[in-house]
Amino acid sequence: MDELAPSGTAYTYTLLNKWEQVIELAETFRQNLLYNREDQHTQIEYISKLTRLWLELLPKVDGRDEFGDLEQVFMDFERYYKDPTLLLQPDYADDILKLEMLIRRILERLGITRFEGKT
Repeated sequence: MDELAPSGTAYTYTLLNKWEQVIELAETFRQNLLYNREDQHTQIEYISKLTRLWLELLPKVDGRDEFGDLEQVFMDFERYYKDPTLLLQPDYADDILKLEMLIRRILERLGITRFEGKT
């Protein structure tokens, strides 16, 4: 598979930066779950950044044979970009974590996470 971009490009680092923001919010989100705390602000910001990162990755995934079945799984999350409030509903809450794991897999396949810590 072709690399997303040559190592060190601004776009690669932009995506990595967005991913790091998602990770930070994910930690706070999980801590709130563990402490049984309601923090709608964190949840909304987490969902917002997660679905926005999904959109950023869309042109890198859509139509690329290298992703195989992962492409269809990725495309199935389009409804959450179009209506992120679905992820606030109890019936869809597990999909927040599934989307996070999926984005991580996509970033790995694109080779983006290998630049972690190399600023």
